[in-house]
Amino acid sequence: MDVSQAGLNLIASFEGWSAQLYNDVANNATIGYGHLVHAGPITAADRAGPYGKGISQAQGLALLKQDAARMVAAVNQSVKVPLTQDQFDALVSFTYNVGVGAFQGSTLLQKLNAGDYAGAQAQFAAWNKAGGTVVAGLVRRRAEEAALFGGGSTPQPSPAPSPSPSGTAWCTRLLQVGCSGADVKHLQSLLKVPADGVFGPQTKAAVQAFQRTNGLTADGVVGPRTLAALA
Repeated sequence: MDVSQAGLNLIASFEGWSAQLYNDVANNATIGYGHLVHAGPITAADRAGPYGKGISQAQGLALLKQDAARMVAAVNQSVKVPLTQDQFDALVSFTYNVGVGAFQGSTLLQKLNAGDYAGAQAQFAAWNKAGGTVVAGLVRRRAEEAALFGGGSTPQPSPAPSPSPSGTAWCTRLLQVGCSGADVKHLQSLLKVPADGVFGPQTKAAVQAFQRTNGLTADGVVGPRTLAALA
């Protein structure tokens, strides 16, 4: 089996989106739904290359499908009972988030291979922690994966955020690239990045890393949900 568009949409809704190249929190060149272009920061060759002018969301989803191939293979190899497309997609999303090794050693997989589909569906909820702490975003992700496993619907991928208008009024509602001031400096101190008060690429990468860890849409924009998680 292969992951469907609905399955890709579910993964994309949690991975966040950037049409342009950016350096992630580990300072690696990245684009789209967290696709690693190469280890190390963006180079002049990258700017002149195929990703230099950005990509469409369709191209981003194609890259995401490419990145998910290892998870697709793991689910195909590990599951020994019949699956519906919804069940397969939910398992690929789960494995994409927790990792192949964790999936293969999970009670979820054990129950599934024993034919206990209901027990397997209930196991999604157990994977809701980061660093030993329950994370609201992971609770939501596991609930959506479990719903899909049971035949539920999935969200559409998040669109790219709109560029910040000139001026500062916009930054009183959302913090994103282009904002500056005391609020940004406070945000940077919370994220433990250099607190220069300017929301640039490094701050965006740190925000996206925080959002991914907390199961939020990793768009690098600090709105009410991200602020609540930071509090």
